[in-house]
Amino acid sequence: MTELVNSYETLWDLLMGCVRSPECKKDHELEIADAIEEAIGTDCDSVHDLEEEYYEEEEEEYEEEEEEEEYEEEEEEEEYEEEEEEYEEEEEEYEEEEEEYEEEEEEYEEEEEENYGDEE
Repeated sequence: MTELVNSYETLWDLLMGCVRSPECKKDHELEIADAIEEAIGTDCDSVHDLEEEYYEEEEEEYEEEEEEEEYEEEEEEEEYEEEEEEYEEEEEEYEEEEEEYEEEEEEYEEEEEENYGDEE
């Protein structure tokens, strides 16, 4: 445990020193990498590989979510278009029924005129 704490302290000291001086970072890059390796118990290449793998997985998940959203949007658009078509068909049927009703009303009025015209 003491070694781990010392590794973290060494890492912290190196990082804080290098934050203040970019040249220091270049000079102590290997020391920083060694301190990180000691602190986490693995080498930096493995950490880098794990980090890269993590970001690749994140990117894949993001792409899958995007594809899923696109698919859902397409489905919603298709449903909307179908509903719109149904509405237009219903509207046409209503207009046809209205025309039929008007024709029947005209026929009824003509029959009434004929009937009343005959009585006079």
